[in-house]
Amino acid sequence: MAPDRRQLILDAAIGVIARTGVRGLRVEVVAAEAGVAVSLIYYYFGSRKGLVRATLDHANERAARAAPSGVRATLLAELDQSNRETSTVWGEIQASAIFEPALQEQVREATETWVSVVAGAIAA
Repeated sequence: MAPDRRQLILDAAIGVIARTGVRGLRVEVVAAEAGVAVSLIYYYFGSRKGLVRATLDHANERAARAAPSGVRATLLAELDQSNRETSTVWGEIQASAIFEPALQEQVREATETWVSVVAGAIAA
């Protein structure tokens, strides 16, 4: 079965943001990396800002799927090479939220989710 095009776009956006930062994110570059038309990105996400917001959600979901059990392993996973892109995206979007108030609530929620994951690992 072919990968979901929305998923391909979000994975490409994670790669682009990890390399160039949010300010360097170009929809055309994401489209090229995902192998889709630029119009498809606007179809799924509405705008560049919508793509950034969806990419943060996707990065959080990816991190949650990859999170190992145990507090030490959970915290050390942030430094692992395989999670570096996801961590970089999170940091980039968090930094961008300073200048984009619309992202601030989403970043706050993502932070609360991360705190909950760590707290759950501690409790376990």
